[in-house]
Amino acid sequence: MTLQAELVDKSRIEERLRIAQDLHDTLGHHLVALGLHLELAAHESQGSVRAAVRNCSNDGSRIVAGGEMDRQPPNEETAVDFPAEMRRLADDLVHPSCMSIARKNLDFPDARLSRVLLRTVQEIVTNAIRHGEARNLWIDIDRHEDRVVLAARDDWMRHGLTSPRASA
Repeated sequence: MTLQAELVDKSRIEERLRIAQDLHDTLGHHLVALGLHLELAAHESQGSVRAAVRNCSNDGSRIVAGGEMDRQPPNEETAVDFPAEMRRLADDLVHPSCMSIARKNLDFPDARLSRVLLRTVQEIVTNAIRHGEARNLWIDIDRHEDRVVLAARDDWMRHGLTSPRASA
């Protein structure tokens, strides 16, 4: 490697480190402030609202402490524990109040497929909450030979997605 190439590489690394530090400082500050507001909201609320605010506060604390990242598989080659992630997603919901997942078999050993399905279900839940104002959400996931079919519906809208291949 030439001296000029090494200088360019060093400059690129230093810039990435500076950006990472800026992100860390900015996000860290905002997450801590958010945590303080959530603690106040939990203190001043009652019942299911208090429980929801405490869940959000706990999630934020876990993210700030780095624990949220520990929950993810160490690399992209490792499949997510799809059944556990679906249970966690359903348990964390406040609104819609009901999320029902019908499935034949949610174990997806293919890392890429399990990640795509998880992100797809997360996006469906987000859209049902944000755009559909859903009270109830039903998600059906099924395998048909070499493909996976994922269909979701809520109180207001219907969504249907099909994966053409689900091979390992």
